Amino acid sequence: YNELAAESQELKKQLEEREHTMALLRAEYSHMYKEKFNYLGELCETYFRYEDSGESQKRHVYEKVEEMLTDIRDDVRGQARFEKMIDANLNNIMKRFREDFPKYSEEDYRFISYVFIGFDATTLLSIFHMPSQASVYCKKARIKSNIQKSDSKYKSYFLEMFA
Repeated sequence: YNELAAESQELKKQLEEREHTMALLRAEYSHMYKEKFNYLGELCETYFRYEDSGESQKRHVYEKVEEMLTDIRDDVRGQARFEKMIDANLNNIMKRFREDFPKYSEEDYRFISYVFIGFDATTLLSIFHMPSQASVYCKKARIKSNIQKSDSKYKSYFLEMFA
């Protein structure tokens, strides 16, 4: 009996270690995809930097990003596609966030989705026509505070991705 109990304990320990390893791998996987989306953020930053420059070599970037932003920002179906892409790559983060925090507005969910994929304050300021970077930081802080106060089982994941 002692032998079986010891073997059972050893198997339980191995299972816990593997589950921990898998959790770390999932987190790393999520970070890799978040970094991938940073390229989109950088493209948007380029768009806003050259928006009024008139440089012909930047025109293509400007037009493409404008098309992407219009699709993402103003189109409900575009936002749904965008969130579906985020969910596919970040462990259903938006689906889970919407379920756990159902009282946000659609504009807030858009804002949150951009934060989750790593858009910076300057880009968020421009996309959402906010008055200042301070207003972006305040909005992020309010949302982060709501996440911290929640009982969501995904709270730590939301906070990790909200950085």
